[in-house]
Amino acid sequence: MIFAKRITFCCVIFICTALIFLPSILRAQSPENINYQAVARDAAGQLITNQQVDVRVGILSSSASGVLQYEEEFTVTTTPFGGFNIQIGSGAQTGNGALISFSDIQWGESAYFLKVELRSSGGVYEDMGTTQLLSVPYALYAKSSGSGDLDSLNERITSAGVVGDSIVIVERDSTFYIDLTSFKGAASLDNDSTNELVDSLTLENGTLSIYQQGTVSAFIILDTLGDYKRSILQDQILGNRANLLNIESRLIVDSTLTAQNKDSIDAVVNVLNNHLNLDFDTDTTNERISSASLVGDSIIIVENDSTFYIDVSALKGGGSLDNDPTNELVDSLSIDNDTLKLFVKGIYSRGVDLDSIGNYERSQLQSQINQNRDSLRIALDSIGGHYLSDKDLDSLNERITSAALIGDSIVIIENDSIFYIDMSRYNGIINNDNDSMNELIDSLAINNDIL
Repeated sequence: MIFAKRITFCCVIFICTALIFLPSILRAQSPENINYQAVARDAAGQLITNQQVDVRVGILSSSASGVLQYEEEFTVTTTPFGGFNIQIGSGAQTGNGALISFSDIQWGESAYFLKVELRSSGGVYEDMGTTQLLSVPYALYAKSSGSGDLDSLNERITSAGVVGDSIVIVERDSTFYIDLTSFKGAASLDNDSTNELVDSLTLENGTLSIYQQGTVSAFIILDTLGDYKRSILQDQILGNRANLLNIESRLIVDSTLTAQNKDSIDAVVNVLNNHLNLDFDTDTTNERISSASLVGDSIIIVENDSTFYIDVSALKGGGSLDNDPTNELVDSLSIDNDTLKLFVKGIYSRGVDLDSIGNYERSQLQSQINQNRDSLRIALDSIGGHYLSDKDLDSLNERITSAALIGDSIVIIENDSIFYIDMSRYNGIINNDNDSMNELIDSLAINNDIL
């Protein structure tokens, strides 16, 4: 916290009243300190509240820039209102100055000035200003002044007051009463009926004036009685006023905008409610794909009115990537009622109706037989021969007798004929995609003698 020299301190110096007593007695009873109270503000005029600060006090002689006679330091914590109190003369001596003790100051020999410096948060001391000390320290001087008498008993009264019709005087351990009842109703003995009367009291601009015989005889500035609290209250009022103005500016409402915003909010709420009734989330984009399919070498994805194509032609003919050379092998083949069955890892995977093998050749032969049948019949008739027709009308059901996988070939025996299907091109394919299910044989088909 940086403090400026213009920081204002509201100081109240409590005046000590001193009587002229015997030096020996007064030295034992007179206080050696001066009460000092102040309110600290920062450069912006804000109170410094609830903070620990260091205060350095110096006593200068002759002028505000005179010789430093004595210096001491205090560490205090400000109140919630920024105030702090110290007793000058009771601080920690810094060793600076011409005197090493506050009691060594000779108040009657010169004019003295009070210099106050302030430090906060480990910073450097800032000069708060220098003020002349007027009457207060001279009560300390009075303790060593000469006495008008040599009676050690006449300064012992500690208190006195009027109680009822008596004056009560307390002198150390003794109490004395002076009866005043005889004075009740007594006439004035100075034959002057005006010199004790207070004519009137007036209060104007914080000043209480006392009038005697129409003339101001004394006055009291009442403002000084509440300077400390008044300054605090004033700061609080100003701060609260700024806060209220800030709040007021935020509370200005446009009725038209309010109505429009309400309609907009209601509309949004209705849309959300309708959407939540149909869907269980608030994302309107995550269900928009309407279809997906594989056409040729592309994956086609339809999303609302848009169509996206993903080219997968680069995947054609690629080797397996799962590094598992065993998960696509056909373990065995078997024939069951003219069906070629394929077993993968000991489990039946697919079957092919072998009766379909030879359909192409059969259709060609059947066409030739049909074309030549009439000529054959004619030829047989001409030589006296006879012919028999097939009784079951099924030319396919007895032709394949066995099938097996031998080495790199599928061997199929059909009546007296043997057919070989070369499977060697499927050897040595390395599987690298770590998926043991994605290369299973989906189906087998016969197309013009090709399995």
